[in-house]
Amino acid sequence: MDDKFSVLTEQIIETMFFCNKCQENHWVQLPKSLFNTKSFPVSYAFVHGNPQIIAILYIDKNHTVRGVEYPKQIGINRDQLSEIIDKSKSQTFSSIPEDLIYAFEVIAEDKIKKIYSKQGFEQIVNFSAIREMITLTPNFVKTKESFREFFIKYSDCWIGGMELYDHYFTMVVDASIDIDHFKFQMMAMFESLI
Repeated sequence: MDDKFSVLTEQIIETMFFCNKCQENHWVQLPKSLFNTKSFPVSYAFVHGNPQIIAILYIDKNHTVRGVEYPKQIGINRDQLSEIIDKSKSQTFSSIPEDLIYAFEVIAEDKIKKIYSKQGFEQIVNFSAIREMITLTPNFVKTKESFREFFIKYSDCWIGGMELYDHYFTMVVDASIDIDHFKFQMMAMFESLI
């Protein structure tokens, strides 16, 4: 595994908690920066399930979940909500700028169909290591029987993975990209490339 990828994987911490609402264990990926504090426990909002469950996790300095609250709703004022919706709309329907796409790889039936790595970034992206991480990560979400997706954020980039039957798509973009925008555009690119 190359140095850059090693650095990226050190930016997250995984912890597990049991949700009393859905009666399942969940692996939660937390930014390491969350623990750069002297005051513990830290709180982290984790949304999961369908219908969605909001769990506020209280995590100690050893990364162990010490308590969980289940608020029925999270308050947000109308101006904040309008701003979020407007930003989301404008980003979702616009393509990700080329200079913010670092790399992608498309594999169809065990053969690389298309690969792209931004100049100067080709030695940094280790597609094999990313594929292995995606395959081994318990948070790889199986949304339908034949489709799985995975998104993880590091300090300087997002890594996304999608799998449909024997087609695989891995993509690395700048961390400034909104997650909904990334998912939407990645799906659109995946459909156009396979």
